[in-house]
Amino acid sequence: MKTNKEYISPILFHSDSSIYVYDDATRLVFPINKNDEIILNTKSIDRITPTESPRLYSLIQRYDLFNRRVSPPTEIKPEDIGMITHNAIEGGLVLHISDACNLKCRYCFFSDEYKHTMSFSKNLMSCATAKAAVDFYITSYMNAIRFNPNLNCAIAFYGGEPLINWDVILYIVDYIKTEYKFAASRIMYAITTNGILLDDQKIKFMLNNRFAISISMDGNSTEHDRNRVGVNNQATHAQVLDAVNRTNFLYKTMLLDNFSILKPGILITYDNVSNLIELDSYFTANPDLDQIVAKVSKVFDHATTYYDNQCSDDINNVYNEQVDYLFDLFEKQGGRIGSSNFLQRFISSFFVSVASSSSFAINPYRGTCLPGQGRIAVDPYGKIHVCEKISRNYSIGNIISGFDNTTQCNMLNIFVETCHNYCKSCSILNLCTLCFASTQSSDPMKFDLPTRNKCKQMKKNASWLLSKQYKLLEKNISVF
Repeated sequence: MKTNKEYISPILFHSDSSIYVYDDATRLVFPINKNDEIILNTKSIDRITPTESPRLYSLIQRYDLFNRRVSPPTEIKPEDIGMITHNAIEGGLVLHISDACNLKCRYCFFSDEYKHTMSFSKNLMSCATAKAAVDFYITSYMNAIRFNPNLNCAIAFYGGEPLINWDVILYIVDYIKTEYKFAASRIMYAITTNGILLDDQKIKFMLNNRFAISISMDGNSTEHDRNRVGVNNQATHAQVLDAVNRTNFLYKTMLLDNFSILKPGILITYDNVSNLIELDSYFTANPDLDQIVAKVSKVFDHATTYYDNQCSDDINNVYNEQVDYLFDLFEKQGGRIGSSNFLQRFISSFFVSVASSSSFAINPYRGTCLPGQGRIAVDPYGKIHVCEKISRNYSIGNIISGFDNTTQCNMLNIFVETCHNYCKSCSILNLCTLCFASTQSSDPMKFDLPTRNKCKQMKKNASWLLSKQYKLLEKNISVF
């Protein structure tokens, strides 16, 4: 099988009883035998013959496996991206209403651990800026629902600590009720808070106005107070736990009379030295807390010094042993049927669902969004950004004049061009989650891609994850 095609490497992995190969070019997985595995490990794709393995040869021919078929990137023009982003703001509006915070969490994007993100300040978004941002978003939303009538209307309040700027939240909810009655009938709000400033009045107001209240709490006091501390390094777990319990109690009480209120959630962040097994035990022993665990995430690892003291072989070995133990526990407990909600969220956080999207056709390099399509994030000064996690160097417009289509195009074109030569032969391109935020640098027209060693580790992790997933699938255990 000699051709002029450029083939990518197969990803081979095992379950308890089978051997599989994943082809990133087609995003297909096939079972293979031991002989096929040896062939794929020792021979290039173009040198495999029908004599060695008729079935493997036939699969490669029939499905054109391992042939990336990536053409050089075509330059995207302002009118192209303008048409898409003006008609399809899919992820809603994120109002970054406060750069201030009443805590000093060690892994926060605002901390000194991250090189390229913003820093803490006393800046708060004004009512006028928030109003202009809402006008811009809802105008775009009303245009977008002509093409997608089921598009959600969503506004999230973000910080810093957004409750520090409570007056703006009150103002925006009232403004939308008064000026945008149709949008108000469909809108869902969200807020991410550390919980310290929550009281019954605020909780009731938000629940009555369809807020999804997400409270950051990293489990038990030992884990939580290791990172989520006050400005004077004081413990905060007791206060946050009280806020979580009050919010959950009021939710359950108010739900009896209002079925439209949204369930609150706990956001958990862990790192390489977290006691993951103890966290599962904690939430298993506290079912009222466990049932509202909404997300389990690992501390962001791009352009940070946070992990500098957590990368020894001993620490990595203990971490990997814990992860393996929890995967085995998830399997033994029958998956979602018998495991804690914490464990379900933890396991599902490892897997990436690769689905087709409008961004894939234009940007076949990584899981990044189109600038301005996935969501729009507005900072306290009224500048528009791709998302709330990216440096403010990467502005793509403002709430007065709207999107800067030229800047949007430049950002995407530079990202795609940067990735093309570096990534076109990658064997996990469609499983990779690199995006603008995870490649940001100090230069707004530059993106820092992972080192080759890190990419090698990512491929190893992909094989490991596929192995874990298919082990569960073979036993009819659903991950999601």
